[in-house]
Amino acid sequence: MQNLILTDIMKTGHHYFYGHYINFADIPGQKIDVVNDYYLLPTDLSKYSRKIALICSMNSNYVQSNEYVQDLNRRIARLKQLGFQFIMASPWESRANVDGNQIIKNYTKETILTWYGEHDWFWYFMWYRHHQKTFNIDHSNKKYDFLYLNKLGREHRKQLYRKMQSTLILNNSLYSYLDQRNPKRLPKQYEAPWVHNGIYQMENLNGQDQDIFEPPYNDTTCSLITESNVISTDEIFITEKIWKAVIMKHVFIVYGNYKTLDCMKQQGFKTFNDIFDESYDQEADHQKRKEKIVDLCFKIKAMDPKTLYQQTQDIREHNYKTFFNRMNIVRNCTDTVSVWLTKHDQAVRQ
Repeated sequence: MQNLILTDIMKTGHHYFYGHYINFADIPGQKIDVVNDYYLLPTDLSKYSRKIALICSMNSNYVQSNEYVQDLNRRIARLKQLGFQFIMASPWESRANVDGNQIIKNYTKETILTWYGEHDWFWYFMWYRHHQKTFNIDHSNKKYDFLYLNKLGREHRKQLYRKMQSTLILNNSLYSYLDQRNPKRLPKQYEAPWVHNGIYQMENLNGQDQDIFEPPYNDTTCSLITESNVISTDEIFITEKIWKAVIMKHVFIVYGNYKTLDCMKQQGFKTFNDIFDESYDQEADHQKRKEKIVDLCFKIKAMDPKTLYQQTQDIREHNYKTFFNRMNIVRNCTDTVSVWLTKHDQAVRQ
């Protein structure tokens, strides 16, 4: 069967990555043509059994423009006449963090599903950015305990940050918290090269959040990662924060969604439960999960870094290889697009 997917009705900036992601899908018996521009749709659509168009939820401030809204409505109406079904594309954020998104609020009624990033979008995106790079990874000389990076001031990050400071766990760590009146930054030698004069722009940096600067990872023992969301128990959203540690073969603790580590294991990764206590991942209450993580940090702080890295070497190497295995990207993209095709068929039958 032949399928047509328009990656972004309005071509607002993410169409290329959506198209690249979709092209990894390998579904038996299905041919998928990807078009990144509304104005380049084929004139003859009769050969396509399925026609799907993505509505991108990014840049939701565009709905403040009457001209944009009128154009979007006009395109949706025309595509409906042509037999398209619609999917809301929101892979960059978790379900819990898009409550105020006006595009999602205004246009979900037009769609057959909303595509969230879950465990695989940032895996794909980080693979895309880094699979041809060589990193300088050297864990032989650890100077600090934790690498603990915070940008946006989400409530769960504020709470963990205050707790970590009050317990003095961070007294020999590299840590930052940028979204506060007096931003806490990394020492200059550990700031990423794109941070000019100590000023880190809070807006989207066209992917620079996903770039990797090796020295902070090389000189610290463990990444303490605060993910974008910790409260939801019905979704698992994994971002570049975790994948950076995997790419850098770094030991990590994750303050993320309930059973985030379980999800990683289901995708073929290994974690460190044979080395230290990861029961925090099984705690559904995010406040209790936070307390377990703080307790664990004390224990890791007391460990000998050289021994820890010897004990975890096989795990870290396995995770690095699993992450960069192209077939895993193909599997994930295939699973996602297969769901789209199934939802399309269900909507048509209804």
